[in-house]
Formats: sequence, C-alpha cells, structure tokens
Amino acid sequence: MAPEIRRVVTGHNAEGRAIVVYDGIAISNSNLNTQPPPLASVPLLRRGAGIAVNPNTNRIFVPAATSATTLDVYDASTLRLVASIPGLPDQSTDFLWTSVTWDQLPRPIVVNTATNTIFVVNSASGTVSVFDGNTNALTGTITIEAPAGAIVSLPVSSQPDRKSTRL
Repeated sequence: MAPEIRRVVTGHNAEGRAIVVYDGIAISNSNLNTQPPPLASVPLLRRGAGIAVNPNTNRIFVPAATSATTLDVYDASTLRLVASIPGLPDQSTDFLWTSVTWDQLPRPIVVNTATNTIFVVNSASGTVSVFDGNTNALTGTITIEAPAGAIVSLPVSSQPDRKSTRL
C-alpha cells in the first residue's frame, strides 16, 4: 500500500446504508480473519448505490443516498452532507437478479480528480449523468447506445415477490 493512502472509504455496513471510513494502514496490516474497527461512519437515509472519493477536494460522492434522484456530496473529514444535487433519473423501482435475490441496480460512479467532474452511470436509462464538483451542478447527460447485435440486460420495473419468483 502506498504511504499516502491513509483512509479507505466504503459505501456499506451490515445494513448497506452507511459511509464507513477505515484506517488504510490497519487494513493493509490485518489478515482475512480480523477486520480493524472503522474510524467513523455516517448512516444514509437510503441505500447508496455507489461511492466515489475525490481526495483533492476531500469530498465523497454517493448517488441516491438521500433521494432517488440526487447525487449527494459529503465532506470526507466530517462526513457531513454538503450538497444534494438533483438530476439523476429515478432507478428506485428497477431491480436486478443477483445470484439468489433481487437487488437495486448499482450506480457506478467515477470522479475525474483533475477536473472535479463526476460521472454517474444510470443503468436503467442507458445514460451517464455528468456533474461539476466545483459548482455542485448537473452539467449534462451522455446517452450510451448499445451497438447492433449487443446483448442487453433490462432491469425489471418492480421488485417481484421474493417467495414466488422462479427462474
């Protein structure tokens, strides 16, 4: 582990609804049987569907943490909500079959740390939302078209009854 990596930020706890911060050095020195305790955590109102960190601005970005249609911005030092930026398409009723259960669609997210531009994938709509981390604003949407002949997995529009679902 590089010496500059001091904190590890995850988007899940046992319930899947928290930002959890660990000591990166302690994790690198631990074994698989023991996990160091978290340094800090903050509960989320909703289950976050992705997480990204910009170490240059000390911000954590979580899609759909407070609302199904916002990109939520947290201060990485205090874990306090700084902004909720509207503009994400609502995917809260779209589900994906994951091995043995239905789960909400993930929202892959990445930050260009040089420009502080955040990209959030909207799986259900086939788009990418683009946000400016300096102004906390949605700046555009990129449509991603599937090439001819591609196999596309479509999410279901509501969560099926878990007891009666058969594949």
